[in-house]
Amino acid sequence: MKKKHSAILLMFGFILFSAGSMASTAWTLEYNPEKPLAMVRRFKPQVIVKERDKNEWINAHRAHQLFSSDTLRTDHEGHAVVQFMDNSIARLKPNTELTVTGESNSVRSTSARMAVEIGEIYLNVTGQQSNYDIVTPTAVAAVKGTSFVSQIRADGSSTFTGLSGIVEVTATASGRQVNLNRRDRAFVESTGNEIEITRVSEQEVNDMEQEYTHDFDETATPGTLRLRFRNSDGQLREVELDYFDNE
Repeated sequence: MKKKHSAILLMFGFILFSAGSMASTAWTLEYNPEKPLAMVRRFKPQVIVKERDKNEWINAHRAHQLFSSDTLRTDHEGHAVVQFMDNSIARLKPNTELTVTGESNSVRSTSARMAVEIGEIYLNVTGQQSNYDIVTPTAVAAVKGTSFVSQIRADGSSTFTGLSGIVEVTATASGRQVNLNRRDRAFVESTGNEIEITRVSEQEVNDMEQEYTHDFDETATPGTLRLRFRNSDGQLREVELDYFDNE
């Protein structure tokens, strides 16, 4: 099974490589052994990935598929956009390490847990029946149909800023919980006990939204990748995702 799995991945990489500059072409891959949880939609200048059960880091390629328990890391200049199968988006800033776990149930439903050891990540959940958790060394943020920014420092302290919807933040050591709305910010200190709540200005929230939604996606022409999954009953599901050439 591992050999078959590797052969399919090699074939997938060859198909994408052969696309070259034909960014508007739609490529179809029927992939049976396992469904990916997400895809690296766009990145610059370089992003590395460690696949589950492997020790080595490899360079991400365009439309790189991420499976449950894979880890993605950006360097001091790196940026990455990760797209989940329900079209939810996670955007990673430099010096961010993210491990994804979970499963994709349908185009409207993904259950995912993202462990962020350090860095900054923006999450916009669009799946109507999806559930996402962001786990840091000191807190857990549970989200559904919302967008917010998480900032995790080297000492483990975590800051969450609500941009839309509601996000529930729990300090892992004390179990204290708070709900964040737009313009609410929660700071969980390095012991994971206390949560400090503040309000930020509308201008600051608008600036953060613009920073995370106006990015390098707009400067490139996407290609289209169609992923087909067939279940044990023979039913075929197709997910269509945009991807971009690395700069």
